[in-house]
Order: sequence, then structure tokens, then C-alpha cells
Amino acid sequence: MVAAFLRAEVGSPRFGPQVLAALGHEGLDRSLLQQPDTSDSAANAARRRVLAAYRGYPDREVFTGLPSDTVWQWVTLTRRELLAVRYIDWDYWLEVTAGTRRPVDAIPRIGHSPNCQVLAAEITAGRLPPELILVGRPGGHDLVVLEGHVRLTALVLAVEYLPAELMVLLGTAPTMRK
Repeated sequence: MVAAFLRAEVGSPRFGPQVLAALGHEGLDRSLLQQPDTSDSAANAARRRVLAAYRGYPDREVFTGLPSDTVWQWVTLTRRELLAVRYIDWDYWLEVTAGTRRPVDAIPRIGHSPNCQVLAAEITAGRLPPELILVGRPGGHDLVVLEGHVRLTALVLAVEYLPAELMVLLGTAPTMRK
């Protein structure tokens, strides 16, 4: 999850500079993220330090309340399942969705933003963004985006251009509450 999180955010206009700064502070370069060898314990530790430096991993910010028994796996979602994914329970996402946390309800408020529009155009052209990182309960219940809120919005904007199934990284735990 840490490797996927960093790989997705290094290209983000909002978080990319912070990722690069944290890498530089550690004396590391982008190659640590490009094709991560997750069997390399030293590289994994370095990636965890980078994620901790700018995003509070493992127990602050977006990771607050993430159960320690979370199981991570790559899964595919159908378009319909993707449309049921909600945003994280934060004030901003509650505000832009009028409390529903559903991306379809955010589109009238934020779908016109340059970031969403650029990503939606890429998707329409057949170029998918990095995989979303979701959390939920076992069985794929109550899915919430942990990383990739703007990408989720763009995916919903361009849902008809998506493949029948979309790969995501899903973390599940019986006590997951995001």
C-alpha cells in the first residue's frame, strides 16, 4: 500500500512536490517509487519514512483510525461498483457532496476544476490514472477512497470510457470505519 500510495501521489500537482521533498530529505530519488521492489525491506522502510514525513503514516491524517489488521489486495471493480465508492468522511467532502460523500454529487461543485477536467480528458482518451486506494469492510462493503479523491471524481466524470473492470488496491478490516 505504501508503495502504491507514493507512486500515485508523486505525480499529483498537490502532493508531488511534498513527495519529492521528502525523498530528497531522505537522500533518495524517484526511482524508489517507479518500480518498487516490495521484497526489499530497506526500500520498504525508506518508503514508509517518506510517507510518514509528508502524510503522517501510519496513524495521522488520512491514516487516522486505519485498523492495524487491514489486509491489502489488488481487486477489480465494475463501473457500477466504482460509482458506489464514497469519499473519506472529512468536512470538505461532506460539503461538496451535501453530506452524501458520493462523487456524482460532487461533480456539479468540483467537476469543472482544471484537475478533474484534465484527468477526465486523459481517461476519455484511453489513458487511465494510477490505481485508486480504497478501504472498506470484508466482502467489498462500504468502500471509501483513501487515496485518489480527485482521480475518483474524474473517473466518475468519464465512467462511460472506463474498461468494464478497473483495478484498485483495497484494504479491508472488519472494524474499518472511514
